Amino acid sequence: MFNHKRRTLIAPQMAPIQFRLLEQVLRDAGFLVRIVPEVTKAMVDWALSNVHNDMCYPALLSIGQVCYAALSGEYGDPDSVAIVMTQTGGGCRASQYVGFIKKALADNGHPDIPVIPLAFAPIKGEKWNQLGFKVRDVRRAMYAFLLGDLVMVLANKVRPYEKVAGHVNGLTESILSALTDDGFVSMNDENFAEWVRYIVREYSKVCTGKAIGSRPKIGVVGEILLKYHPDGNNHLVEMIEAQECEAVVSPLIDFFLYCLSGPVFQSGVLGRSKLKAWPTKKIIEYVEKRKEIVNKVLAVSEKFAGMEWPTIWELSDKVHGIIPIESSMGEGWLLPAEIVDLIENDCPYVVIAQPFACLPNHQIGAGTTKAISERYPEAEIISINYDPGVSATNQENRISLLVGNAWEYHRKNFNNKEANE
Repeated sequence: MFNHKRRTLIAPQMAPIQFRLLEQVLRDAGFLVRIVPEVTKAMVDWALSNVHNDMCYPALLSIGQVCYAALSGEYGDPDSVAIVMTQTGGGCRASQYVGFIKKALADNGHPDIPVIPLAFAPIKGEKWNQLGFKVRDVRRAMYAFLLGDLVMVLANKVRPYEKVAGHVNGLTESILSALTDDGFVSMNDENFAEWVRYIVREYSKVCTGKAIGSRPKIGVVGEILLKYHPDGNNHLVEMIEAQECEAVVSPLIDFFLYCLSGPVFQSGVLGRSKLKAWPTKKIIEYVEKRKEIVNKVLAVSEKFAGMEWPTIWELSDKVHGIIPIESSMGEGWLLPAEIVDLIENDCPYVVIAQPFACLPNHQIGAGTTKAISERYPEAEIISINYDPGVSATNQENRISLLVGNAWEYHRKNFNNKEANE
Protein backbone atom coordinates (compact mmCIF):
# COMPACT_ATOMS: atom_id res chain seq x y z
CA MET A 1 0.00 0.00 0.00
CA PHE A 2 1.24 3.51 -0.84
CA ASN A 3 2.82 5.39 2.09
CA HIS A 4 0.95 8.67 1.83
CA LYS A 5 2.76 10.21 4.79
CA ARG A 6 5.93 10.70 2.80
CA ARG A 7 4.55 12.73 -0.11
CA THR A 8 2.16 15.56 -0.96
CA LEU A 9 -0.68 14.24 -3.08
CA ILE A 10 -1.52 16.43 -6.08
CA ALA A 11 -4.98 15.99 -7.60
CA PRO A 12 -6.78 17.76 -10.47
CA GLN A 13 -9.62 20.20 -10.08
CA MET A 14 -13.02 19.43 -11.53
CA ALA A 15 -15.77 21.11 -9.50
CA PRO A 16 -14.33 23.99 -7.41
CA ILE A 17 -16.94 24.00 -4.64
CA GLN A 18 -17.34 20.24 -4.20
CA PHE A 19 -13.63 19.47 -4.57
CA ARG A 20 -12.67 22.08 -2.01
CA LEU A 21 -14.69 20.12 0.53
CA LEU A 22 -13.32 16.82 -0.79
CA GLU A 23 -9.82 18.13 -0.17
CA GLN A 24 -10.76 18.65 3.48
CA VAL A 25 -12.17 15.12 3.69
CA LEU A 26 -8.84 13.75 2.47
CA ARG A 27 -6.95 15.90 4.95
CA ASP A 28 -9.19 14.63 7.73
CA ALA A 29 -8.22 11.12 6.63
CA GLY A 30 -4.56 11.92 7.18
CA PHE A 31 -3.50 12.80 3.64
CA LEU A 32 -1.43 15.85 2.76
CA VAL A 33 -3.32 16.70 -0.41
CA ARG A 34 -3.42 19.69 -2.73
CA ILE A 35 -6.08 20.00 -5.39
CA VAL A 36 -4.80 22.27 -8.15
CA PRO A 37 -7.18 25.24 -7.97
CA GLU A 38 -7.26 26.26 -11.64
CA VAL A 39 -6.10 25.48 -15.15
CA THR A 40 -3.76 28.01 -16.73
CA LYS A 41 -2.76 28.38 -20.37
CA ALA A 42 0.72 27.18 -19.43
CA MET A 43 -0.77 23.93 -18.11
CA VAL A 44 -2.74 23.32 -21.29
CA ASP A 45 0.30 24.15 -23.43
CA TRP A 46 2.38 21.69 -21.39
CA ALA A 47 -0.19 18.97 -22.00
CA LEU A 48 -0.32 19.73 -25.72
CA SER A 49 3.46 19.31 -25.86
CA ASN A 50 3.63 16.14 -23.77
CA VAL A 51 0.41 14.21 -24.40
CA HIS A 52 -0.79 12.54 -27.59
CA ASN A 53 -2.82 15.01 -29.62
CA ASP A 54 -5.64 12.49 -29.97
CA MET A 55 -6.51 12.90 -26.28
CA CYS A 56 -9.67 14.82 -25.47
CA TYR A 57 -9.82 18.26 -23.92
CA PRO A 58 -10.68 17.02 -20.39
CA ALA A 59 -7.59 14.80 -20.57
CA LEU A 60 -5.41 17.73 -21.55
CA LEU A 61 -6.88 19.83 -18.74
CA SER A 62 -6.48 17.17 -16.05
CA ILE A 63 -3.06 15.87 -17.11
CA GLY A 64 -1.75 19.38 -17.66
CA GLN A 65 -2.90 20.44 -14.19
CA VAL A 66 -1.28 17.68 -12.19
CA CYS A 67 1.94 17.23 -14.18
CA TYR A 68 2.68 20.95 -14.46
CA ALA A 69 1.99 21.39 -10.75
CA ALA A 70 4.13 18.38 -9.79
CA LEU A 71 7.10 19.58 -11.82
CA SER A 72 6.78 23.29 -10.96
CA GLY A 73 8.02 22.95 -7.38
CA GLU A 74 5.04 24.91 -6.08
CA TYR A 75 3.90 21.95 -3.99
CA GLY A 76 7.37 20.73 -3.05
CA ASP A 77 10.30 19.08 -4.72
CA PRO A 78 9.26 16.50 -7.35
CA ASP A 79 10.79 13.82 -5.11
CA SER A 80 8.29 14.71 -2.38
CA VAL A 81 5.04 14.64 -4.39
CA ALA A 82 2.72 12.06 -5.89
CA ILE A 83 -0.15 12.42 -8.35
CA VAL A 84 -3.65 11.11 -7.72
CA MET A 85 -5.87 10.68 -10.78
CA THR A 86 -9.39 9.36 -11.04
CA GLN A 87 -9.63 6.28 -13.22
CA THR A 88 -12.76 5.20 -15.03
CA GLY A 89 -12.49 2.54 -17.69
CA GLY A 90 -14.50 1.38 -20.67
CA GLY A 91 -14.60 3.34 -23.91
CA CYS A 92 -13.73 6.74 -22.43
CA ARG A 93 -10.22 8.04 -22.98
CA ALA A 94 -10.18 8.80 -19.27
CA SER A 95 -9.28 5.14 -18.86
CA GLN A 96 -5.84 6.05 -20.25
CA TYR A 97 -5.10 9.05 -18.02
CA VAL A 98 -2.78 7.23 -15.64
CA GLY A 99 -0.71 5.71 -18.43
CA PHE A 100 -0.33 9.03 -20.22
CA ILE A 101 0.70 10.80 -17.00
CA LYS A 102 3.37 8.19 -16.28
CA LYS A 103 4.76 8.50 -19.79
CA ALA A 104 4.76 12.31 -19.70
CA LEU A 105 6.56 12.36 -16.36
CA ALA A 106 9.15 9.84 -17.59
CA ASP A 107 9.72 11.88 -20.77
CA ASN A 108 10.47 14.88 -18.56
CA GLY A 109 13.00 13.04 -16.41
CA HIS A 110 10.75 12.12 -13.45
CA PRO A 111 9.68 8.49 -13.85
CA ASP A 112 9.79 7.98 -10.07
CA ILE A 113 6.89 10.32 -9.22
CA PRO A 114 4.13 7.92 -8.12
CA VAL A 115 0.86 8.08 -10.06
CA ILE A 116 -1.99 6.60 -8.04
CA PRO A 117 -5.30 5.73 -9.70
CA LEU A 118 -8.27 6.81 -7.59
CA ALA A 119 -10.83 4.09 -8.05
CA PHE A 120 -13.09 1.98 -5.88
CA ALA A 121 -13.03 -1.05 -8.11
CA PRO A 122 -10.04 -3.20 -9.10
CA ILE A 123 -8.20 -2.07 -12.22
CA LYS A 124 -6.22 -4.51 -14.33
CA GLY A 125 -2.53 -4.16 -13.55
CA GLU A 126 -3.08 -1.92 -10.51
CA LYS A 127 -3.49 -2.69 -6.84
CA TRP A 128 -6.94 -1.82 -5.55
CA ASN A 129 -7.43 1.09 -3.12
CA GLN A 130 -3.75 2.06 -3.05
CA LEU A 131 -4.43 5.00 -0.74
CA GLY A 132 -6.07 2.78 1.85
CA PHE A 133 -9.45 4.50 1.99
CA LYS A 134 -11.77 3.37 4.73
CA VAL A 135 -15.57 3.23 4.63
CA ARG A 136 -15.71 6.24 6.94
CA ASP A 137 -13.71 8.29 4.39
CA VAL A 138 -16.16 7.44 1.62
CA ARG A 139 -19.09 8.33 3.89
CA ARG A 140 -17.49 11.69 4.72
CA ALA A 141 -16.94 12.34 1.02
CA MET A 142 -20.65 11.70 0.43
CA TYR A 143 -21.57 14.36 2.99
CA ALA A 144 -19.02 16.75 1.43
CA PHE A 145 -20.40 16.33 -2.08
CA LEU A 146 -24.00 16.76 -0.93
CA LEU A 147 -23.20 19.94 0.98
CA GLY A 148 -21.06 21.24 -1.88
CA ASP A 149 -23.87 20.53 -4.32
CA LEU A 150 -26.35 22.38 -2.12
CA VAL A 151 -24.04 25.41 -1.92
CA MET A 152 -23.53 25.40 -5.71
CA VAL A 153 -27.22 25.01 -6.55
CA LEU A 154 -28.41 27.73 -4.17
CA ALA A 155 -25.61 30.13 -5.10
CA ASN A 156 -26.51 29.76 -8.78
CA LYS A 157 -30.17 30.27 -7.90
CA VAL A 158 -29.85 33.58 -6.04
CA ARG A 159 -26.71 35.19 -7.50
CA PRO A 160 -28.44 36.52 -10.67
CA TYR A 161 -30.90 38.42 -8.46
CA GLU A 162 -28.62 39.73 -5.69
CA LYS A 163 -29.09 43.38 -4.79
CA VAL A 164 -25.45 43.91 -3.83
CA ALA A 165 -22.95 42.60 -6.38
CA GLY A 166 -20.60 40.05 -4.86
CA HIS A 167 -22.83 39.26 -1.88
CA VAL A 168 -23.52 35.66 -2.91
CA ASN A 169 -19.90 34.90 -3.76
CA GLY A 170 -18.87 36.30 -0.39
CA LEU A 171 -21.49 34.20 1.38
CA THR A 172 -20.37 31.11 -0.51
CA GLU A 173 -16.78 31.68 0.54
CA SER A 174 -17.87 32.15 4.14
CA ILE A 175 -19.85 28.89 4.16
CA LEU A 176 -17.07 26.89 2.53
CA SER A 177 -14.52 28.28 4.98
CA ALA A 178 -16.77 27.34 7.89
CA LEU A 179 -17.19 23.80 6.54
CA THR A 180 -13.47 23.28 6.04
CA ASP A 181 -12.67 24.77 9.45
CA ASP A 182 -15.18 22.43 11.07
CA GLY A 183 -14.00 19.43 9.06
CA PHE A 184 -15.78 16.15 8.46
CA VAL A 185 -14.40 13.94 11.22
CA SER A 186 -17.54 14.31 13.33
CA MET A 187 -20.00 14.53 10.44
CA ASN A 188 -23.07 12.35 10.82
CA ASP A 189 -26.71 12.61 9.76
CA GLU A 190 -27.57 14.95 12.61
CA ASN A 191 -24.69 17.35 11.92
CA PHE A 192 -25.36 17.08 8.20
CA ALA A 193 -28.99 18.11 8.68
CA GLU A 194 -27.87 21.11 10.79
CA TRP A 195 -25.51 22.22 8.03
CA VAL A 196 -28.25 21.82 5.40
CA ARG A 197 -30.63 23.99 7.42
CA TYR A 198 -27.90 26.58 7.97
CA ILE A 199 -26.98 26.76 4.27
CA VAL A 200 -30.60 27.06 3.12
CA ARG A 201 -31.29 29.69 5.78
CA GLU A 202 -28.25 31.81 4.81
CA TYR A 203 -29.04 31.84 1.09
CA SER A 204 -32.68 32.55 1.89
CA LYS A 205 -31.58 35.78 3.62
CA VAL A 206 -29.80 37.15 0.53
CA CYS A 207 -31.38 40.48 -0.39
CA THR A 208 -32.53 40.38 -4.00
CA GLY A 209 -33.19 43.35 -6.26
CA LYS A 210 -35.39 41.33 -8.59
CA ALA A 211 -37.82 38.53 -7.86
CA ILE A 212 -36.25 35.09 -8.10
CA GLY A 213 -37.53 33.50 -11.29
CA SER A 214 -37.90 36.80 -13.15
CA ARG A 215 -35.07 35.86 -15.51
CA PRO A 216 -34.81 33.01 -18.03
CA LYS A 217 -33.13 29.80 -16.96
CA ILE A 218 -30.38 28.23 -19.05
CA GLY A 219 -29.52 24.62 -18.25
CA VAL A 220 -25.93 23.37 -18.32
CA VAL A 221 -25.21 19.69 -18.92
CA GLY A 222 -22.42 17.78 -20.64
CA GLU A 223 -19.19 15.86 -20.15
CA ILE A 224 -18.59 15.68 -16.42
CA LEU A 225 -15.44 17.83 -16.20
CA LEU A 226 -16.53 20.46 -18.71
CA LYS A 227 -19.92 20.71 -17.03
CA TYR A 228 -18.47 21.79 -13.68
CA HIS A 229 -14.98 23.17 -14.35
CA PRO A 230 -15.17 26.91 -15.09
CA ASP A 231 -11.72 26.91 -16.71
CA GLY A 232 -12.81 24.02 -18.91
CA ASN A 233 -16.07 25.58 -20.14
CA ASN A 234 -14.74 29.14 -20.45
CA HIS A 235 -16.69 30.22 -17.36
CA LEU A 236 -20.02 29.27 -18.87
CA VAL A 237 -22.09 30.04 -15.75
CA GLU A 238 -20.58 33.52 -15.52
CA MET A 239 -21.26 34.08 -19.23
CA ILE A 240 -24.91 33.10 -18.78
CA GLU A 241 -25.31 35.34 -15.73
CA ALA A 242 -23.62 38.24 -17.51
CA GLN A 243 -26.49 38.12 -20.02
CA GLU A 244 -29.01 38.42 -17.17
CA CYS A 245 -30.03 34.78 -17.08
CA GLU A 246 -29.99 32.11 -14.41
CA ALA A 247 -27.70 29.09 -14.94
CA VAL A 248 -29.04 25.75 -13.74
CA VAL A 249 -26.46 23.04 -12.99
CA SER A 250 -27.52 19.75 -11.42
CA PRO A 251 -25.80 18.20 -8.36
CA LEU A 252 -22.52 16.37 -8.94
CA ILE A 253 -23.61 13.53 -6.61
CA ASP A 254 -26.00 12.32 -9.33
CA PHE A 255 -23.07 11.44 -11.59
CA PHE A 256 -21.66 9.09 -8.97
CA LEU A 257 -25.09 7.56 -8.39
CA TYR A 258 -25.46 7.11 -12.14
CA CYS A 259 -22.12 5.28 -12.24
CA LEU A 260 -23.28 3.02 -9.41
CA SER A 261 -26.60 2.37 -11.13
CA GLY A 262 -24.98 0.70 -14.14
CA PRO A 263 -24.74 -2.79 -12.63
CA VAL A 264 -28.34 -2.50 -11.38
CA PHE A 265 -29.83 -1.70 -14.79
CA GLN A 266 -27.48 -4.00 -16.71
CA SER A 267 -28.17 -7.02 -14.51
CA GLY A 268 -31.59 -7.35 -16.13
CA VAL A 269 -31.55 -6.77 -19.86
CA LEU A 270 -27.85 -7.47 -20.40
CA GLY A 271 -27.69 -10.39 -18.00
CA ARG A 272 -24.85 -8.92 -15.95
CA SER A 273 -24.09 -10.17 -12.43
CA LYS A 274 -26.97 -9.69 -9.99
CA LEU A 275 -24.50 -10.31 -7.18
CA LYS A 276 -22.64 -7.14 -8.20
CA ALA A 277 -25.88 -5.19 -8.60
CA TRP A 278 -27.08 -5.81 -5.04
CA PRO A 279 -24.36 -3.89 -3.11
CA THR A 280 -24.37 -0.96 -5.54
CA LYS A 281 -28.14 -0.65 -5.15
CA LYS A 282 -27.74 -0.58 -1.37
CA ILE A 283 -25.12 2.17 -1.64
CA ILE A 284 -27.44 4.21 -3.88
CA GLU A 285 -30.27 3.82 -1.38
CA TYR A 286 -27.96 4.95 1.42
CA VAL A 287 -27.03 8.14 -0.45
CA GLU A 288 -30.61 8.80 -1.54
CA LYS A 289 -31.71 8.80 2.11
CA ARG A 290 -29.25 11.65 2.74
CA LYS A 291 -30.60 13.47 -0.31
CA GLU A 292 -34.01 13.18 1.38
CA ILE A 293 -32.64 15.24 4.27
CA VAL A 294 -31.79 18.01 1.80
CA ASN A 295 -35.17 17.76 0.09
CA LYS A 296 -37.12 18.02 3.34
CA VAL A 297 -35.38 21.28 4.18
CA LEU A 298 -35.83 22.69 0.69
CA ALA A 299 -39.51 21.72 0.64
CA VAL A 300 -40.35 23.91 3.64
CA SER A 301 -38.21 26.84 2.53
CA GLU A 302 -40.19 29.86 1.42
CA LYS A 303 -37.60 30.75 -1.23
CA PHE A 304 -36.50 27.34 -2.45
CA ALA A 305 -39.57 25.11 -2.23
CA GLY A 306 -39.93 23.22 -5.51
CA MET A 307 -36.16 22.83 -5.94
CA GLU A 308 -36.02 19.34 -4.42
CA TRP A 309 -33.59 16.95 -6.10
CA PRO A 310 -34.98 13.92 -7.96
CA THR A 311 -33.69 10.47 -7.06
CA ILE A 312 -31.51 8.64 -9.55
CA TRP A 313 -34.43 6.26 -10.16
CA GLU A 314 -36.74 9.18 -10.95
CA LEU A 315 -34.17 10.58 -13.36
CA SER A 316 -33.80 7.24 -15.13
CA ASP A 317 -37.57 7.06 -15.63
CA LYS A 318 -37.45 10.28 -17.66
CA VAL A 319 -35.58 8.79 -20.61
CA HIS A 320 -37.75 5.78 -21.43
CA GLY A 321 -38.27 5.88 -25.18
CA ILE A 322 -35.26 8.16 -25.65
CA ILE A 323 -32.29 5.99 -24.67
CA PRO A 324 -31.94 2.60 -22.95
CA ILE A 325 -31.07 2.94 -19.28
CA GLU A 326 -28.45 0.22 -19.75
CA SER A 327 -26.39 2.82 -21.66
CA SER A 328 -23.47 3.75 -19.42
CA MET A 329 -20.78 4.89 -21.87
CA GLY A 330 -19.54 8.34 -20.90
CA GLU A 331 -22.41 10.24 -19.26
CA GLY A 332 -24.81 7.61 -20.65
CA TRP A 333 -28.50 7.98 -19.97
CA LEU A 334 -27.86 10.60 -17.26
CA LEU A 335 -27.16 13.43 -19.70
CA PRO A 336 -30.49 13.21 -21.60
CA ALA A 337 -32.27 12.58 -18.29
CA GLU A 338 -30.89 15.85 -16.94
CA ILE A 339 -32.05 17.65 -20.09
CA VAL A 340 -35.56 16.25 -19.73
CA ASP A 341 -35.62 17.18 -16.05
CA LEU A 342 -34.60 20.74 -16.92
CA ILE A 343 -37.32 21.03 -19.57
CA GLU A 344 -39.95 19.72 -17.18
CA ASN A 345 -38.87 22.36 -14.65
CA ASP A 346 -39.40 25.35 -16.97
CA CYS A 347 -35.86 25.33 -18.37
CA PRO A 348 -36.20 24.29 -22.03
CA TYR A 349 -33.03 26.11 -23.14
CA VAL A 350 -29.98 23.93 -22.56
CA VAL A 351 -26.26 24.03 -23.33
CA ILE A 352 -24.37 20.75 -23.68
CA ALA A 353 -20.67 21.30 -22.93
CA GLN A 354 -18.84 18.69 -25.00
CA PRO A 355 -15.18 17.94 -25.68
CA PHE A 356 -14.44 18.10 -29.38
CA ALA A 357 -14.25 14.56 -30.85
CA CYS A 358 -15.39 12.83 -27.64
CA LEU A 359 -17.29 9.98 -29.26
CA PRO A 360 -19.22 8.76 -26.16
CA ASN A 361 -20.36 12.25 -25.19
CA HIS A 362 -21.37 13.27 -28.71
CA GLN A 363 -23.28 10.05 -29.28
CA ILE A 364 -25.19 10.44 -26.02
CA GLY A 365 -25.46 14.23 -25.96
CA ALA A 366 -26.04 15.50 -29.48
CA GLY A 367 -27.32 12.06 -30.49
CA THR A 368 -30.39 12.23 -28.22
CA THR A 369 -31.44 15.82 -28.83
CA LYS A 370 -33.71 14.95 -31.78
CA ALA A 371 -35.73 12.47 -29.72
CA ILE A 372 -35.96 14.95 -26.84
CA SER A 373 -37.04 17.79 -29.13
CA GLU A 374 -39.74 15.62 -30.67
CA ARG A 375 -41.15 14.96 -27.21
CA TYR A 376 -40.66 18.56 -26.04
CA PRO A 377 -41.00 20.87 -29.08
CA GLU A 378 -40.45 23.96 -26.92
CA ALA A 379 -36.89 22.81 -26.14
CA GLU A 380 -33.82 24.37 -27.73
CA ILE A 381 -30.63 22.42 -27.08
CA ILE A 382 -27.20 23.39 -28.39
CA SER A 383 -23.93 21.47 -28.21
CA ILE A 384 -20.85 23.60 -27.64
CA ASN A 385 -17.50 22.02 -28.47
CA TYR A 386 -14.55 22.79 -26.21
CA ASP A 387 -10.96 22.28 -27.30
CA PRO A 388 -7.70 24.31 -27.14
CA GLY A 389 -8.17 25.35 -30.77
CA VAL A 390 -11.90 26.16 -30.73
CA SER A 391 -12.92 29.80 -31.16
CA ALA A 392 -14.22 31.27 -27.90
CA THR A 393 -16.01 33.96 -29.93
CA ASN A 394 -17.96 31.32 -31.82
CA GLN A 395 -18.97 29.71 -28.52
CA GLU A 396 -20.11 33.04 -27.10
CA ASN A 397 -22.11 33.92 -30.21
CA ARG A 398 -24.01 30.63 -30.17
CA ILE A 399 -24.73 30.93 -26.44
CA SER A 400 -25.86 34.54 -26.90
CA LEU A 401 -28.28 33.45 -29.62
CA LEU A 402 -29.70 30.81 -27.26
CA VAL A 403 -30.03 33.42 -24.52
CA GLY A 404 -31.92 35.73 -26.86
CA ASN A 405 -34.40 33.00 -27.70
CA ALA A 406 -34.72 32.11 -24.01
CA TRP A 407 -35.63 35.71 -23.20
CA GLU A 408 -38.30 35.72 -25.91
CA TYR A 409 -39.77 32.45 -24.57
CA HIS A 410 -39.63 33.73 -21.01
CA ARG A 411 -41.49 36.95 -21.80
CA LYS A 412 -44.25 34.98 -23.51
CA ASN A 413 -44.70 32.41 -20.77
CA PHE A 414 -43.83 34.03 -17.43
CA ASN A 415 -44.72 37.08 -15.44
CA ASN A 416 -41.58 39.22 -15.26
CA LYS A 417 -42.80 41.74 -12.75
CA GLU A 418 -39.82 42.98 -10.73
CA ALA A 419 -40.01 42.95 -6.96
CA ASN A 420 -37.78 44.33 -4.27
CA GLU A 421 -37.32 42.15 -1.27
